[in-house]
This record gives sequence, C-alpha cells and structure tokens, in this order.
Amino acid sequence: MKRPFRSRQGWTEFLYLVVGLVLGLLVNTFLESVGPATIGDLLRDLLPEAVGITFTVLILDRLNSAREERQLKDMLTRRAHSRYNHTAL
Repeated sequence: MKRPFRSRQGWTEFLYLVVGLVLGLLVNTFLESVGPATIGDLLRDLLPEAVGITFTVLILDRLNSAREERQLKDMLTRRAHSRYNHTAL
C-alpha cells in the first residue's frame, strides 16, 4: 500500500486541497451574504475583470516569448564567437 503523506509533496498537495476547500466554502458564504441577487448579475460584474485578466496574460505571454527569442539569439551569437579576428562574426 502506498502512503500518500510519506513525501513532502504529498503533504503540500493535501494542504492545497484543504485550503482550496475552505476558501471555496468561505467565498460561497461571502457571496451569498453580500453578493448580487442573481448569478447573472455576478457574471455581468465579473466580465470586465475577466477580459482585463485575459488581455494581461496574453500581453505578458507575448513579452515572455519575445524575451526568450532575444536570449536565444544572444546565446547563439556568443556560441558562434571566434577568438580569431578573421573568422569572428
């Protein structure tokens, strides 16, 4: 029988599960007490936030890929460097 909590990773996964469940219950209780009357109102209020987050993630992903390409180009340029001037880049 495999013991799930033998390693540190097993404990952290269990901790994430417990924290996620507790936060889910707390958020649900909070939304029921102070939230909008219907789920449609909630979705209407959250739509602009979701659009903003999506655009931010896409922009950051694009910047990250451009940085990776620039780093690859610099690395390849350094690897292609020669000590002899007549064959240097």
